[in-house]
Amino acid sequence: MSEARLARRVFETSRNSPAVTFDDGNVRRTLPYHDYIEACWPYGEPDTITVRIGDWIVVLHGHNLEPLFGALEEQSLKSVKARPELALEVAREVDTYVTEITFLPPLSRSASNLPKQRAKKDQLFLNPKGLDV
Repeated sequence: MSEARLARRVFETSRNSPAVTFDDGNVRRTLPYHDYIEACWPYGEPDTITVRIGDWIVVLHGHNLEPLFGALEEQSLKSVKARPELALEVAREVDTYVTEITFLPPLSRSASNLPKQRAKKDQLFLNPKGLDV
């Protein structure tokens, strides 16, 4: 008889964390929470969270992301690293982990840089391949 184990969270939290570190496997980027704008987790995409901190957009793809989203809401997420190999482990089905992190580069906030048909201040459009401005 197999015993069910508790879910593990493959990310770090800290009370009153001043910043969050995202590690995509190639680069670690630390962004301060005082520049936190929003985290968006669409119901239609339960494995994707988009975070906007300052001018950066960070897209997190993973599994069982509700605890991670909660840590972002509380601004207690301290660090998270992309761990794509965890998706291959059947025993990890109950865990929360990130498989991929994508950093979208900062853009100018000036509406004059946006195409005329979409020239709305501070409006960005995300598509699966990145930014669509």
